[in-house]
Amino acid sequence: MLTLPKFFKANTLYAKIALSFVLTIVITILTLSTILYINFENIGLKIYYNLNKENLKQVGYSATLMRNTAQTLAFQIRFDTRISDLLTYKPVSLDESQAINQLSSYRNTSPFIDSIYIYNGLTKNFYVSSSNVKVKYSKNEFFDHDIVNILDRAQNQKIPDLIPRSSRVSLTGIDKDRILNAYSFILYDLTNERDLDNAIVLNISEDWMRETIDSLDSIPSSDTFIINNAGETVIRSLNHGMMDNLTEYGYIQKILSAKEQSGYFVGDVYGVKSLVTYLNSDLFDWKFVRVTPYANVVGKIDSMKTKTVAVCLIILLAGFLFSFLISNRLYKPINLLTKKLTILEKEEKKRFLTARQDFLRSLLHNETDDDREDQLHKLEHFHVELLTESSFMLIIFRIDHFSAYCAKYNYEDRNAQKYAMMNRISPLFAAHCKGEAIDSADDQITVVFNVPDPSPDELHKLVQERVQEVQEAVFNPYDISVSAAVSSIGDTISSISVLYDEAVNASLYRIFYGSRCTVFAEDTNKLKLIEYAYPVQKEKYLTDMLKLGKLDHAKTTYLDIVNGTNGYSFPVFRSAISHIEYAVSSVIESIERGAGSPSSFYMDTGNINLSAMESVEEVNHYFYKRFDDIGKKLEERKSLKSDELVDKITKIINDKYMEQSLSITRIAELSKISTTHLGRMFKKLTSKSIIDYINEIRIEKAKQLLISSHSSVNDISEQTGFTNSSYFYTVFKKYTGITPNEFRQANKQVE
Repeated sequence: MLTLPKFFKANTLYAKIALSFVLTIVITILTLSTILYINFENIGLKIYYNLNKENLKQVGYSATLMRNTAQTLAFQIRFDTRISDLLTYKPVSLDESQAINQLSSYRNTSPFIDSIYIYNGLTKNFYVSSSNVKVKYSKNEFFDHDIVNILDRAQNQKIPDLIPRSSRVSLTGIDKDRILNAYSFILYDLTNERDLDNAIVLNISEDWMRETIDSLDSIPSSDTFIINNAGETVIRSLNHGMMDNLTEYGYIQKILSAKEQSGYFVGDVYGVKSLVTYLNSDLFDWKFVRVTPYANVVGKIDSMKTKTVAVCLIILLAGFLFSFLISNRLYKPINLLTKKLTILEKEEKKRFLTARQDFLRSLLHNETDDDREDQLHKLEHFHVELLTESSFMLIIFRIDHFSAYCAKYNYEDRNAQKYAMMNRISPLFAAHCKGEAIDSADDQITVVFNVPDPSPDELHKLVQERVQEVQEAVFNPYDISVSAAVSSIGDTISSISVLYDEAVNASLYRIFYGSRCTVFAEDTNKLKLIEYAYPVQKEKYLTDMLKLGKLDHAKTTYLDIVNGTNGYSFPVFRSAISHIEYAVSSVIESIERGAGSPSSFYMDTGNINLSAMESVEEVNHYFYKRFDDIGKKLEERKSLKSDELVDKITKIINDKYMEQSLSITRIAELSKISTTHLGRMFKKLTSKSIIDYINEIRIEKAKQLLISSHSSVNDISEQTGFTNSSYFYTVFKKYTGITPNEFRQANKQVE
């Protein structure tokens, strides 16, 4: 009878064999199909290349035939006695007419000839046969400026006998303002002085060449065209006209740089994957190019690939279905049992790890009543890697910026990260000594380890190296900064709790040294022996400056007190901060009591939480903010008093504006304020003088009386407090721009 493990292993092997069999078949089919596809593709490309190459050769033959035919025709015209007079003499009108008729006959018998030019160097005339129009032009009037320029160059350099060109020409008669796309065959003579004697120009129609190429194109979707060595289109393509420069396109650059006489490649042409075939001309500096969409070339092969992949997928699905049906029946009960065992195993492991951490934490906090024998038994049970006969040290790794860390990760993520980091810390210490990592607090990981035997200086250096190694290897990958607090040495396992308290106190000194620091308890213990006297006088000066609103002086004094704790223990710093906190709270309570509002501060020293602050800068920022709050409260009180003063003055003016004796002196008496202070404060708060404000009120009241009453202007001036009507007129016009009468008249017209 098979036991459970053997049965599980046997069926696992069966499942692997079945799956391997299915995968082997599928992989074999896919491999063979891929090989066939690649070979078919290469063969198909070569077949298309050879076909395109032969077609391009036919295009080349047609171009050569065109050139040879044009050459033959040019020589035939050259030696025709009826036309030769046009080349070398000054023909009379009759001979000239007969010669042009003969020239037209040559043009009409050659379907690929667009037009024929005869140039007489002696008379500087052009004779033209084009579209049944026989025309004679002087050189200066000749419409085809491109040919004139080419013939002028012939005097200094040899020109090709067949020139592709695209020129705008303007003929009288039928042809007018058209683009001439043609291949110009030029036969010319030069005298000894290198002056052009005569020339015959045959313009071969580009349309004829295009139709010839199209007739040879066996693939309708392809694009066949010709370029020269400069990358210009000698014949128009589907996307470009004649003589367009195509060197900006990658596939054209590849053709121009190719050293082979002919070839092909697959590339991107105007965003479409295409087969590009090219052939160099033996006679011209031309390259014959054919671009065929790649999909048209390998369409049938793609169809074969699709069918093959479909068959493979069907086989694959069938294999998986078969394997699933068979293995499901065999493995369903086993999987259920395995899951249960896995869950139990995980829970047991979790319980064991939790109990192990609880035991290690009890050593840190001295929360166990076990005797030495029980402790040794638990150390062995929990597989604690500590040697009880050796000395101990302890390092607390405390996470910096813990509040930001908590905001970034939730509770579960933090626990998972700490578990992973603890698993990486222990091996780092195991390489040098026995040690254990303990989850001692939310923001802490504590390492207890056996102390090796080196000298104190070497031990100090060794601890520094381990701390740096842990910071870089464990915490840096998580982008976490940690500070380290190192205890002194303990002789027994029962001293671990004392060492932990010592390291916790040492970790508080992070507030002085900043993030990622390493603090040794031996150093901090020495600071406790230094006596400190709190500067009471500076505290009094601080509170006086706060009450006066001199915040800069207050901040400077505060810094003097805080900096005065440098070189002392953390309790000294904490005591000084508590004194300052109490003094600041007293100032705020005094300000609020003076303003008649209840105090919003508690009169104790617990407002500032130093344990949540990680640097002196954070403490400074806390107090600077409190100082600024005090400054704002004082400013609010000043602003309130200022508003009350303005309200009081404006009320006096509105009540007594009709009194001619109303003045700044009178208002000062009523307000019980000095005249100078009153004028300065009112100007500062309202941006206007008291006299201006009195006049504004009086003018507004006068406006109302001018509109609503029939009193005379003199009466109104007296009613509004002006000493005489003349002064009233002057002030009224100053503030309104018009006289009182004009104002009254204007408002009556409006009504």
